[in-house]
Amino acid sequence: MKKLLLAALLACSFVGCSKEEAPPPPPPPVDDAQEDASAAPAPAPVAAAPQPMGGGDIVLQDLNNIQLELQNDNYDTAVSSLSAIGNIPNMTPEQARAYRAQLQATQDYLMQRMQADQAARDAYSRLGRQSMGR
Repeated sequence: MKKLLLAALLACSFVGCSKEEAPPPPPPPVDDAQEDASAAPAPAPVAAAPQPMGGGDIVLQDLNNIQLELQNDNYDTAVSSLSAIGNIPNMTPEQARAYRAQLQATQDYLMQRMQADQAARDAYSRLGRQSMGR
């Protein structure tokens, strides 16, 4: 009896008691048009290196529009536009110089107007906070 039990135990250990694995499902049928398209692998996308802003004229135009907004007493629009332009990555040296010049001109203009105009005072304060990154 012990030999029979031992033989059965050994048989189970070699054969195993696990379920059989099901074969993988067959691939879906492919028609000839799909076969031709899938024969050549798709090219991998190429990551482009960051380039300076190609629309340099647009940035410079936007900086000029800020001066017009100030003259029309649209201080919040001018400050928002200036802040947005300042956050543009990879500005060219010319764009960066124009931005710094417009930032200084905007601060000077608002400083002159803020004693008589509360909106100019608020815009000047907001511009200062944005310039400091707050």
